[in-house]
Amino acid sequence: MRDCTMPRTRSSDGLYVVTGATGSMSWEAEPATGVPCIIDMDINAALHGEPGTERFQATGVVVDTTCP
Repeated sequence: MRDCTMPRTRSSDGLYVVTGATGSMSWEAEPATGVPCIIDMDINAALHGEPGTERFQATGVVVDTTCP
């Protein structure tokens, strides 16, 4: 994250808090369970306490290798 302040502050469970996001996310779901198999995303996220946003852009991200 190129414009982040140091040190970055994680929440008590070790995650970074997203305070806002814009963009799109789509996925192909496994027909029987509805679990996402492959995700495409183009998202700008704002993290708590950070001065700017970070862009997450990817296509074809496999999130469930058990999908047909």
